[in-house]
Amino acid sequence: MLSYKLFREQTFLLQNYHRLPAGNAARPPEQKHVLCHDDDDIATLTDCVCVQCVESQVVWKAERELLFWARNTNSPEGFRGPGELIEKLERILQDNEASLIAARAEREERDFTQTLRREQDAAYLESLKADQEKERKRREEQDKIDQEKQRLVDEENKRKEMIQERERMKEELKIEIPEEPAVNDPDVVRIGLKLPHGSRIERRFLKNQSLKFLYYFAFCHEDCPDDFHVVTNFPRRTLPCEPSKNGPDPPSFEEAGLGKNEMLFVQDNEA
Repeated sequence: MLSYKLFREQTFLLQNYHRLPAGNAARPPEQKHVLCHDDDDIATLTDCVCVQCVESQVVWKAERELLFWARNTNSPEGFRGPGELIEKLERILQDNEASLIAARAEREERDFTQTLRREQDAAYLESLKADQEKERKRREEQDKIDQEKQRLVDEENKRKEMIQERERMKEELKIEIPEEPAVNDPDVVRIGLKLPHGSRIERRFLKNQSLKFLYYFAFCHEDCPDDFHVVTNFPRRTLPCEPSKNGPDPPSFEEAGLGKNEMLFVQDNEA
């Protein structure tokens, strides 16, 4: 009966060894068994895992880290044949050695395969993460390029709209400029304008006409800048020519102190 119980325990170990958690395959299995039996009643034969054997009668530790403790429940002296017990234990280990080695090798191979798979999965995820980061940066760079292209397109469209608006304003302002008076008109004022690029233009106005017509005349010229002001040479002063909300009707040539013949200068405000 003792041999049967020990063999059953060893068989249980081999059947469950491959179920051990990963990482335990390299560690030899360690089991501690307590075998208590009653010679008069086989039904009382029980076994359990023993953490610490204090009253052991026979203790035997094999190379496979198997620790057994056997005792007869009806005998205070315990098991009387330790040699026989050890012989049976050695025979059981020898009979199951090949199975244990095979189970351990299978477990080690499975553990190695799982470790390799985890490393491969980690490497794949790292590579995937790197590819995703490259794709994100590529999209960001492409977005910047697209935004810059769109900005240039918007600026060009805005510039074209401003040119179209300026041309429209020129056509409207040309209509508002009064007809040029005769040369021999006693109230005539001859104005010469020197443009920023060096070209000169000239026109006659009446001295009682507003300076805004001088502004319109200069603005409608193709060589005149969009943002400008008109100044005298000496003494140097800026003439209030451009109409505004606060001053929609600038002073006349006479009120501005201009004589019969004047040379004025157009200055580009953006230069």
